[in-house]
Amino acid sequence: MTILVAGANGQVGRELISCGQQAKLRMHGIDIEDVDFTDAVALKRCIADLELDAVVNAAAFTAVDAAEKDPDSAYAANVDGPVHLADICAKRQIPLIHISTDYVYDGLKKGAYVESDPVSPQGIYARSKALGDAAVAERLATHIIVRSAWIYSIHGHNFVKTVLRLFREKRSVSVVDDQFGCPTHAADIAGAIVQILLRIKRNQTTPWGISHYCGQGRISWYGFAQKVL
Repeated sequence: MTILVAGANGQVGRELISCGQQAKLRMHGIDIEDVDFTDAVALKRCIADLELDAVVNAAAFTAVDAAEKDPDSAYAANVDGPVHLADICAKRQIPLIHISTDYVYDGLKKGAYVESDPVSPQGIYARSKALGDAAVAERLATHIIVRSAWIYSIHGHNFVKTVLRLFREKRSVSVVDDQFGCPTHAADIAGAIVQILLRIKRNQTTPWGISHYCGQGRISWYGFAQKVL
């Protein structure tokens, strides 16, 4: 089974390649250094010779604050890129697993969000991700949109690495204590996605649509920073 991982150099992408290879899947990774995901023609040309069984989209514009200053880049990466991948998958009749975010919700719900909750994105990043999710669902029946939260790993930029860096530099860190979530290790979500891919490989029943996946437990950013330090 050959899997294309878009965004292979990111936090989840790196773990997907590793976890997939351990599961004896043929993992082919591409990232922005290889092709512009927002260019449909270039993307098709890049993977034209690959015989694929599924695609995982781990590519995204994830800089929340930067998205407000550069909305065009956020919408291009988070909407146009997924659209092109979904169109390719639809034409090839293969599944697409698309990684999304809890930011598509407004954060006002007291308990945990479930897959049937309506989205209410706040800000450019959140709106771009919500539109990307909707575009994937519209173009391809055999899709799974995996919404996760507070992803961290040894790769890339994330809260854990930022807290450690700031503490080394300043010996003190100021963190908000009124926002709560579920920290999720990139290796864990990669493992879950590989399990889905193995179900597809075995022709087992697959829950197409939206799925939520995050780490167990609930904590504030302040509490998370304490644990990290």
